[in-house]
Amino acid sequence: MSRPTDTFRGARLAFDLAVDHLTQPDLFTDAPPTEFWLAIREAARAQLDDCAHLEAAIHAR
Repeated sequence: MSRPTDTFRGARLAFDLAVDHLTQPDLFTDAPPTEFWLAIREAARAQLDDCAHLEAAIHAR
């Protein structure tokens, strides 16, 4: 099982990479289609939300 900080870092990296691919497609010549990066962005956003809820629950104790 990974630590919450590892999960957060991975989700943050995935989110940032997806945003880069979506906002600057001309920099990535052999990139997968836009739908792929939209799905990655949404999955990463959901994971970041889960991490935020976990952190809030930990600090609420």
